Amino acid sequence: MKRALIFPSILVVLGALLTGCGKSSVNAPVSNSSFRTAAQARMAGIMASAPQVVEDGQFESGETATLGSGRPGAFAAITPLHFWRHITHVDRSFEFAFSDTDSTGKPTKAMVTVNKVLTGTFNIATASETTPDSVVVVQKALEDHWERKLMFVRIPHEHDGDDDGEGDHMVGSTMAMHDTSDDHEGDDEDEDWRLVGTSGVQVTSKDAVTKIVSLRLQATGIDTTVTDPLGLFRLRGVPQLDFSTPLTLTVTTQHNDDVVVLLLRHHRVQFTNNGDNTYSWTLDLPSEEDMPTLRHIGVNAFSHGTLFDDQLPYDSQAWIVPFMIKPNMMAEDLH
Repeated sequence: MKRALIFPSILVVLGALLTGCGKSSVNAPVSNSSFRTAAQARMAGIMASAPQVVEDGQFESGETATLGSGRPGAFAAITPLHFWRHITHVDRSFEFAFSDTDSTGKPTKAMVTVNKVLTGTFNIATASETTPDSVVVVQKALEDHWERKLMFVRIPHEHDGDDDGEGDHMVGSTMAMHDTSDDHEGDDEDEDWRLVGTSGVQVTSKDAVTKIVSLRLQATGIDTTVTDPLGLFRLRGVPQLDFSTPLTLTVTTQHNDDVVVLLLRHHRVQFTNNGDNTYSWTLDLPSEEDMPTLRHIGVNAFSHGTLFDDQLPYDSQAWIVPFMIKPNMMAEDLH
């Protein structure tokens, strides 16, 4: 599935939320149901106007990854050459959890959890043992659970230049991506919801045993280790990277025979296995003019048996983190 098809699909789901037909659940009671409905519609509008803050644009891709330095082992049942996913169905849902009510009983914060269940097949092209130069494709059932969190705050319009209470100014004109002041009757005209933070993405296959422990990003001026992909980044705190300097990614998992692959647009590269539960790769970020300001880079760990045994199930976990290219032009691009 190409990225150009992924973003329109999220717009359809968010459009359903705007009309009250989409899947959503509210985890905290709000006394004013019309206020809650209007708030959800405003947040859905923000997400629809900037789908790059919702979708990662990487995981659902059908791009092929080639294996170059795997460890087949003496008992490997198959010899994988390359692999890819074929996603046939995506079930999306949005959960709105309101909190921090003010003196009027209205919430001032909302956490939106975006969930997806992806189903399809995991396809492995293997070398045939009986016919030289021929390839056999092994298919395994795939069910991946995708999750991301977004933080919104409610602020008065006239306070757009004030502190939003999150420790750094990230709202107002900077993130006014969707002006809906006249869209929803019953909401206060002098207040609005603004997106102030986003998590990364975690994608875990059903009954997965494979686990990523940490992801370290190292480049000139940055050395960041992610231990929880669902932890929130302030929008102005998203890692900023540079085309001109190499980026080294180091992944730690729970096993020394996993296979770890880069998730980046048009790049599916196998990491070097360091033999101590860590896997690393150094790359130069590609310069692509059509990419949005907020971009994503990820890593995908597979169990050894996923790729080297045709009888064992698909077992995978991916972490995908947001980043921006210097200089940070998020304000202008997302206005």
